[in-house]
Amino acid sequence: MPEGSGRAPLGPRLTLLIVESSGPLFLPGLARRMNGEGYKKDLAVKEVMAIIRMNMMNQTKKALAQAGISSFSATKVLGRGKGHVDFRLLKGAEAGHEEAIAQLGQGPKLIPKRLLTIVVPDDKVSTVVDTLIETNLTGMAGDGKIFVMPVLDAVRVRTGETGDVAVNEAR
Repeated sequence: MPEGSGRAPLGPRLTLLIVESSGPLFLPGLARRMNGEGYKKDLAVKEVMAIIRMNMMNQTKKALAQAGISSFSATKVLGRGKGHVDFRLLKGAEAGHEEAIAQLGQGPKLIPKRLLTIVVPDDKVSTVVDTLIETNLTGMAGDGKIFVMPVLDAVRVRTGETGDVAVNEAR
């Protein structure tokens, strides 16, 4: 164990390792929630996860901002749906590029996409989903998927606020 570290018992099911200046800081309330104590069962917040085309990211960002949703995370991901062809390879093969033609016969490829994570109050979920659909709908395979999931709790790291208040964009 590094110098200056110790163990702090936080209950029968959780022990927190404290390391000076090199580890995460846990608030006592968060440790209680991690033990299953004090979780709000009625938190009115949802996580909307969307997988969209890479080239739709800027339009989606603008549309969400216009809809009043300015906070979200975006990650580059690779994946594929039911389709078995990377459309970029198909276009390359149509243009006569030998590399693209050779790769088409090698089975399904993973396609670059963007994964958006948006945590919003329940009353904004339909706005987010509708905006995502309107912005990303082309009618072609690969337009994306949207998932809506419940959120047990939220903590604003800077202030320690929890619940709905931590998700409020006004602060």
